[in-house]
Amino acid sequence: MTPTRLHEHRVTATPEPEGWVVFLHGILGSGANWAGFARRLVEARPHLGALLLDLRLHGRSDAGTPPHTVEAAARDVAHHLEEREIRPRVLSGHSFGSKVAFTAATLGRGTPDSIWLLDADPGPRPEAAGRTTVLRVIEALRSMPSSYPEREAFTSELVDRGFSAGLAGWLGKNLVRAGGELHLQLDLDAIEAILEDYHATDLWPRLLHPPCPVHCVVGGRSDVFSPGARERLEREAGAGRLLLHHLPSAGHWVHVDAPKGLLDAFLTAL
Repeated sequence: MTPTRLHEHRVTATPEPEGWVVFLHGILGSGANWAGFARRLVEARPHLGALLLDLRLHGRSDAGTPPHTVEAAARDVAHHLEEREIRPRVLSGHSFGSKVAFTAATLGRGTPDSIWLLDADPGPRPEAAGRTTVLRVIEALRSMPSSYPEREAFTSELVDRGFSAGLAGWLGKNLVRAGGELHLQLDLDAIEAILEDYHATDLWPRLLHPPCPVHCVVGGRSDVFSPGARERLEREAGAGRLLLHHLPSAGHWVHVDAPKGLLDAFLTAL
């Protein structure tokens, strides 16, 4: 299988950083979601650089070829890093990107110093696949117009359908101007397929014997964890190479809800 061409954005304070922190976004997102947090991290640790990747089917990366799975997305990432001879100091992923990050760390030739799983349930959640906010967004996008004169028309449409202005603005970053109008260039069927594989993927068997230390960040107000998942993380943390970080005030968007707390966690470990 030919790896997918991925778009990258680098945030650096020096021309040649001593190491890299890689950020992988969640479903329907892009590397740009982490640009603000990456700048704060690099300002605090100027000898490091941040590498923000758009995963297959997202942002400015190619769509890639089916099957669209967590492992396929992870192989894209591992190939991208190997081609550029980058062994990450940190390989981190938010939500969907967490399972991609962990899997990529086991596929690449150079194991990162640490893996960070940012507000993501490590286990399978097949019962959640049909009722997540993302699935409701996908269904809404399917029934909306394919093009818009301005970004505000798109965001207003989503708000009118009951979604928050913040979520609408975030999704609006996926709009691309072509032929004088803005188009949402997302393969919704493929994204739904890769999301279904994410919900079916179980990291626990490998998480208990990881290739390097794994930091799990949990938002205190997050609703993405299955019943018992938080308790299992608490029980397993500290016994091996699994470390747990609580951000009590954060929801699922930990880098938006508690940027200082998340940054402090990163800086303590770097």
